[in-house]
Amino acid sequence: MIISKYFKALSDETRLRLFNILIHFEFNVNELVQIMDMGQSRISRHLKIMTDTQLLSSRRNGSYVYYHAVIDKENQKLIEFVEQSAKKYAELKKTWSDQRIFSKNVKTRLDNFLTM
Repeated sequence: MIISKYFKALSDETRLRLFNILIHFEFNVNELVQIMDMGQSRISRHLKIMTDTQLLSSRRNGSYVYYHAVIDKENQKLIEFVEQSAKKYAELKKTWSDQRIFSKNVKTRLDNFLTM
């Protein structure tokens, strides 16, 4: 993959936030809508852009599609850069609140799984 396509895909703040979330865990669109507090069509459009550039991958589980970041040798440095940048730059500060919300979603998912 050409690095310029990665940067183009991550040049949008929403996609950068999504990517940072999906580096750490996989979520379906409905969960991402709750985390990001945005509409489903907007989230889906951004996920498609990042999936087309191979920054994200997905897997189907029943009627849900779960998205996660592709972590491989080719984009490992990019992932490290995004994670470090999230800690430093104001435009990425929302990722910290995103992480608190997605932690709650993970806990809920685990609680539901354990009560089955």
